[in-house]
Amino acid sequence: MYIWALMGRYYLRRLQPADFAAVYELNKHCFVEGEAYTESYFAYLYADNDYHYIVLDENNNVAGYLVTVYSDDDECSDEFNAGHDIGCDPNCEKTNHKRVLAVASIGVNTKDRNRGLARTLLETLISDVNNTSEMITYLVLQVRVSNATAIRLYEKVGFVKSIGKLVGYYSHPTEDGYLMYYSTENQN
Repeated sequence: MYIWALMGRYYLRRLQPADFAAVYELNKHCFVEGEAYTESYFAYLYADNDYHYIVLDENNNVAGYLVTVYSDDDECSDEFNAGHDIGCDPNCEKTNHKRVLAVASIGVNTKDRNRGLARTLLETLISDVNNTSEMITYLVLQVRVSNATAIRLYEKVGFVKSIGKLVGYYSHPTEDGYLMYYSTENQN
């Protein structure tokens, strides 16, 4: 198990199966109904080698989490640059794929907010990516256009908005989103 020390009573570690229920409950509190993941979906993601979790632990309780998924973006699709879903046709035969790590979900317990913990989760992810031997070209995430607090946080750690909006991307209520990305190409 990987452990990163943090300030005071918090530390970061990899998700364990015993954390599923707590991560699921926290996700339900962070996202509106219909956009929160189910507990079984978290378990499915955990079993998939392309998904990775970081848990923010406070005295053996989940105070926050970050879930990422690997995706191959490529030159054969305008979707990345146009600000739409990440990915490529599975039958694509081109070899110039860029390795993309998408932030699938991030959340911090309400009582633990405004302490820099979400920023710490993101900065830990960025540091891990910049120090890995894997060739990850971009970190990406989606955010509601109305979520100014999250957008400011993402910009502070180096994410920038892609050109265009994800029109009607969110539901409950329907709203546009931004695709934001962090380029690792000049970081390593």
